[in-house]
Amino acid sequence: MPRHNSGWRVVGETDVVSTRFLRVSDRVVRYGEDPTEHHFTVSHDPDYIQVVALTAGDQAVLIKQDHVAEGWSLQLIAGNTRGFETPQAAARAELGQEGGWCAKDWHYLGVHVPQTDRIISATPGTDGAKRCHMFLARGLTPTPQRLEPTEQLQVHLVPWEVVLDCTFSGHPVPGTGLPILDCGSRLAIILADRYINTVLQRP
Repeated sequence: MPRHNSGWRVVGETDVVSTRFLRVSDRVVRYGEDPTEHHFTVSHDPDYIQVVALTAGDQAVLIKQDHVAEGWSLQLIAGNTRGFETPQAAARAELGQEGGWCAKDWHYLGVHVPQTDRIISATPGTDGAKRCHMFLARGLTPTPQRLEPTEQLQVHLVPWEVVLDCTFSGHPVPGTGLPILDCGSRLAIILADRYINTVLQRP
């Protein structure tokens, strides 16, 4: 979130790492009128999205993906925003590219900041911490996947009640061999369940 009232000032910055996937910089900062310079390392990451996608038969779309750093993991559809792309536009794009679905109904579940202030948003127009925007997508129809050459993932359709049970118990999701360990995915699943039971079922 923006911190315009902070007493800290950035007086210099040098990139330590700058690749397609990661930018890390060393910031030289001062506090108030104190001339002492301090070094503060930050990671510049774009904001990202997570999508709880439900089919007409109440099956959730889960992604089993092979990540370079951590091996196979199980989570919701997720992805970074690009440039001035809105969070919902990013969510629609990732649902199609990764999941092979498009959705008629979109519901915004909220935003959270899962990182420390050393991971700041690189999304244009944002001067605060990196944020995750969460969505519930319903009314799904299949569409061709558009995976990048390096993306190794499998799409699993899992009954919603099973996903909820595994989210709260920590047990592996049947048919995948993996639990849902990603905290952002677990939060979005819990918020989606609450939204379905309160807002969508309200008379």
